[in-house]
Amino acid sequence: MIRSERLDLVPATPRLLAAALAGSAALAEALAAEVPPGWPPEHLDRAALEWALARLHDDPSAAPWSLVFFVRRQGPIVIGGGGFAGPPDRRGAVEIAYSIVAAFEGLGYASEAVRGLAGAAFEDPRVSEVFAETPPAHARSIAVLRRCGFREVDGASEPGLLRFALGARRS
Repeated sequence: MIRSERLDLVPATPRLLAAALAGSAALAEALAAEVPPGWPPEHLDRAALEWALARLHDDPSAAPWSLVFFVRRQGPIVIGGGGFAGPPDRRGAVEIAYSIVAAFEGLGYASEAVRGLAGAAFEDPRVSEVFAETPPAHARSIAVLRRCGFREVDGASEPGLLRFALGARRS
């Protein structure tokens, strides 16, 4: 588990993912935390949960590089989720993603989660870069990344996305 000032970033297990797929009540019971109205947040839809579950089923060693649930300790309440798109690639880059329930946006939780994810990634000596991609229209996401020290860099995976990186090697 990754702990930040106000959050626990709880690694998804097959049991937690199955609970999330079963609905808010099952997830609340599995995490021993309230699941608020508005759950799940944008980008943490059924397809994302099913992808994470299949990935962990196929490769249990992927667990450290998978999805996490953001649980605010005060409450406790599940306020979002995100995590890693996979282990570091051959260049040492690892992609992060994050999403916060709308009622908890603008309170610094996304920045706290991003810092926690990046810090955890850099504990692995293979990691030289943590990056995230976002459409240019997602001003809040861009602000979070910049606040956390990420800089816009070239190399987005597809047209129409911006890539932000932290700790990138200079060429």
